[in-house]
Amino acid sequence: MKLIGYWMQSLRDTDYFLPQEFVGELSHEVRKAIADHLDAGADFEVYRGFSWCRFCRDFKNGCRELSDGCWVWPEGLSHYVRQHRVVLPREFIDHVLAGRSPIPEVNWDRSVDAEFWIEWCRLNASGQYRSQLTSALEQAHWEAESLLVDAAAEMETREGISQTDCRCFGCTRKALSGRALCARCIIDAQSDNYSGHVYFNFDAVLHPSDRS
Repeated sequence: MKLIGYWMQSLRDTDYFLPQEFVGELSHEVRKAIADHLDAGADFEVYRGFSWCRFCRDFKNGCRELSDGCWVWPEGLSHYVRQHRVVLPREFIDHVLAGRSPIPEVNWDRSVDAEFWIEWCRLNASGQYRSQLTSALEQAHWEAESLLVDAAAEMETREGISQTDCRCFGCTRKALSGRALCARCIIDAQSDNYSGHVYFNFDAVLHPSDRS
């Protein structure tokens, strides 16, 4: 089955795109047919956490994946189609408009192909928001590095520096007093433990003047 409807989760997520890149025109009838088909999907997978809308702030956009036996999509995809005029692949639209009956769950092939969606997004994205996010990521990296340097300097002042080399592979700095690692390696290790759990408000990144 082909996966559709997944978006970027953070500035570090480079495989996927933002739905803002795929806003387009469809007739009311076609858009309604697509959204209704998406809402009618059967449960494919259920997750513990809610997704959020990349347009709306603080909008819980479902916790399930749905399927019709041929395609798999996140529960909130119909919201993007109805409320934000997001357009989906022509192949999926033709599938919906053909009016074929869903494949019974007992006959599902549960293997999922994500490459179709990634490639379609790459070829059809407008590029406007991707370029803005690239600039925002570069700025974020610069600001993060500045903060890390300041934090390491503060830790060195507070704890002192030994004459022993930091034991982290490739590091040429001196370890903190009574420790095996330098301040920067300690901070980097702590940062890595949490980096996978950080989510970004894309609207605030793209439009910083609108931040409240």
